Amino acid sequence: FHGATVHTVLGLNSVTYNYLSYSLTCLNEAIRLNPNMFHYYSLAGEVLLAQGDLLEAEAAFTLALQKNPVDARSNWMLSFIYSTKQQTLQANQYYINANQIYSNVPAVPITSSNPSSSNWLTVAVQVTTIARNLAPFAESLFQIWE
Repeated sequence: FHGATVHTVLGLNSVTYNYLSYSLTCLNEAIRLNPNMFHYYSLAGEVLLAQGDLLEAEAAFTLALQKNPVDARSNWMLSFIYSTKQQTLQANQYYINANQIYSNVPAVPITSSNPSSSNWLTVAVQVTTIARNLAPFAESLFQIWE
């Protein structure tokens, strides 16, 4: 996923999708080997978000929260997804959850409810950059797949 992020920042979106597919394959294997590791689900959600698959990203973050209800990052990411889908009540609840877990949670950015598929990658990079501080341990997982 880190490789996909770097290529996106550099404007090389065409190669980024290969990194995303590979990242998701690795994360699915990691989940198969250790299904209780909530960070894997959260990272898979970020990859799925970058691919523009909101439903699967939502499911991945929800699974992360089932494994660890005090995961501020997954709560925040679900707040972003529900905000994007204009489901304000759910967005607010997940934001409140994240803020109770980790004080000074950043505001959820406002984005169009229907970015084109090519824009989801840019949106995901911006959002994961904001959310990165909510789960310092997960940051070390990015280094694994560089």
